[in-house]
Amino acid sequence: MEKCGSCGCLIGSKRCRALERVIDSMRVPCGNAPHGCTESLTFSHKLHHENMCPHSPCFCPYPNCSYMGLHSSVNSHFAANHSASSQRFMFNCEDSVTLETDQRHVFLQEFTEDTLFVLSRRENSLGTVVTVECIGPISLERKFVYEVVAADGVVFAKLRALAETRAVWLGGEQPGNSYLLVPKDFVGADGKLNLEVTIKSDRGRRSARARK
Repeated sequence: MEKCGSCGCLIGSKRCRALERVIDSMRVPCGNAPHGCTESLTFSHKLHHENMCPHSPCFCPYPNCSYMGLHSSVNSHFAANHSASSQRFMFNCEDSVTLETDQRHVFLQEFTEDTLFVLSRRENSLGTVVTVECIGPISLERKFVYEVVAADGVVFAKLRALAETRAVWLGGEQPGNSYLLVPKDFVGADGKLNLEVTIKSDRGRRSARARK
């Protein structure tokens, strides 16, 4: 089966290269034009651009909320409409986070910038899987490193990882490449899971390098 030279789709056993050249010379607006993108692209570059477009919309992670908008808009929307359901924190500072017996996630929102994260908890046969994700487009250049610590007396489990960025939060059902596996013994008799969480921003380091 042949593939189209412009879009890569299967087209059968024959190709019309003249028509492919005509199609590839055509330019179309980015699908994120309603959100502010002004790029005009060929068909062959459209999909790649849209996957990395800084104007890609994000979706509010709050259950049953249909709000959609740019990254900064979603952060502001959450702070204005769902702040009672989030725990505020400050970058580079350790915070205590407690998940109740049946609580599967905690929304974490930074004090000064409203950057939004979701800490998720999911049980498996070995214990509890904990992940931290940032709500934002895939193209988000800013990176966040998080540390999660769970302790049982003098014994502790710790993870330091880069927070994965998601425009659409999937409810924590699909943990990313990095997660902390908390042994069952670390969960209290009351079912509560106590964690110490630190989220670090790279903005301060970039600013410091820029001043040198």
